[in-house]
Amino acid sequence: MIRRLINDTLIYGLSKSFISMIPILMLPILTKYLSLEEYGLLSIIEISILFVAPIIMMNIDGLIQVKFYQVDKSILSLYITNAFLINTVNLAILILFVFLIQDYLASILKIDYIYIWLIPIFSFMRIVSGVVLAIYQVESKPTKYGFFALFHAGIDFSISIL
Repeated sequence: MIRRLINDTLIYGLSKSFISMIPILMLPILTKYLSLEEYGLLSIIEISILFVAPIIMMNIDGLIQVKFYQVDKSILSLYITNAFLINTVNLAILILFVFLIQDYLASILKIDYIYIWLIPIFSFMRIVSGVVLAIYQVESKPTKYGFFALFHAGIDFSISIL
């Protein structure tokens, strides 16, 4: 029991620590290959995603972690499905909102329209990975959690470079 607790703690802790270190590890690569303007654009996009994701997400991963122990698995899948539907509606509302103010956003943020449209999509993609990670965590699957978290971080890194 104690051995498993230590093992799980190490895997979760090291996974989260490594993921937290990725921006620092990426800094020399990004500063070498990106111009000052491109790096500023990347920062604006990342900050915008961090701002928009909670609006769309509405803490669905926390809901899953709580309901996992309270309800039957079939009801839990219904919770997850309904939460994704609500998040999809939130995404649609946000896209409509972005459509209405895209000119204003482009002038204030000083970025192209394509990047404005990618922000809600990338935010929604983070919801999916957050749900998967929450499920792995409550099911006590630290190895799958670690691999998926690192895979997600790798995809984030690859998208940043592109």
